[in-house]
This record gives sequence, C-alpha cells and structure tokens, in this order.
Amino acid sequence: MSSYFLTPKASTDISQIWLHIAKDSVPAADRVETAILENCKLLGSMKSVGRRRPDLTKKQVLVWPTKPYSNYLIVYDPTHTPLRVVRVIHTARRKVWKRGV
Repeated sequence: MSSYFLTPKASTDISQIWLHIAKDSVPAADRVETAILENCKLLGSMKSVGRRRPDLTKKQVLVWPTKPYSNYLIVYDPTHTPLRVVRVIHTARRKVWKRGV
C-alpha cells in the first residue's frame, strides 16, 4: 500500500509541471517529477514535517517545499491515511492560493 495518494488536482498539477518544463528539457522534467513523487513518499512516512501557511490558505493543510526544487510546494492533508496530496503548486502561482487550494 502506498504511503500517499494524489488527488485529481495534484495529479493534474504534476502533469502540467512536467509539460511546462519538458518544453525546454525532458530530462529536467523527469527529474522534477521524480523529486516531487519522492517528497510525497517521504511525507507519507513523516506527516508532520510540513508547516501551516495561514498567509496562503485557511484550510487545514500543511505545505512542504519539494527538495531540491523548493519552488514547488506540496500541499497535503496530514489527517488522511494514506496521506492525501491536495495540490503541487509553483510558488509563483499566487492566484491559485486566492482561488483556494
């Protein structure tokens, strides 16, 4: 059993991130996607490592910067088992936060 699952929005986010990066470099897109998924797996085993971001959302989620690509934030609900990854958002996409995660 997986330690996490992706919501449809999170899955779409990862696909869009990959497509955006792949325009310039498929290997780079693969590296970022792999890092995001590895970080999700890590979060599944250590749910409380993220932090609340009340400046970005009022929802009861935690946020974790993808290592080593910290511009990509993994937004997750630590109360679910397996861990529920809600969104994966680039830090420059502030409008996503305004619409709600």
